[in-house]
Amino acid sequence: MKKYYDHDLWHQQKLKTIHKDPLKYKAAQAVFVMDALSYENAPAPCDLLDLGCGIGDISLAFAEQGYKVTGLEYSDVAHKESLELAKKAKLPVTFVKGDVLEADTPPLGRWDFITAVNLLHCLVTDNDRKKFFAVLKKLLKPDGVFYLSSMCGIPGEEIAKLTKIDKSTRIGSNGTRIHLEAETILSELSANGLKILEHRTFTYSNDRESGFDTSDISVIGKIL
Repeated sequence: MKKYYDHDLWHQQKLKTIHKDPLKYKAAQAVFVMDALSYENAPAPCDLLDLGCGIGDISLAFAEQGYKVTGLEYSDVAHKESLELAKKAKLPVTFVKGDVLEADTPPLGRWDFITAVNLLHCLVTDNDRKKFFAVLKKLLKPDGVFYLSSMCGIPGEEIAKLTKIDKSTRIGSNGTRIHLEAETILSELSANGLKILEHRTFTYSNDRESGFDTSDISVIGKIL
């Protein structure tokens, strides 16, 4: 997995937003937690692994709902900040630094619930996504449930500008993001041994400003 160097800039931008208007930012991020928990098949509070947790804001939001959370993140910047946010929040969340494509080596155990919020679009190549799906199956308990979300379709004007999305390939110029069609994501999950229980698409805006709107798909499922 390549170092997604531009992600540090996004993490730093998120931190600025948190510091400037924490309630507004928390409300924006709660969209994903509430989306996950609104699914009929979402498990009650249990052991949860949050893959690609970034600065840990989503992990902490799940912890507030009663889940015992461990978050895994590749970025040095994000990992450091996740530890600080957990300390300030006084929530018992464990943050681990590591690559999601190698999360089963050494193993992180088996989990009742695995989340990966806005991670899938960061796995640009078909091969990386296949690796991720294989890791996901190894980490889930036989009756465990996963929740994934990903940007999909055509990104908003400002997101497209910032990430320099190529309109034909839908890949950012530095190769760190891809906007697949929702149908493609669903097909890949099924083809890689994962059963889709429920899914939906919705419009999401990270900071509620014009041009940052983007389509997201969320999926909850289990191992076939």
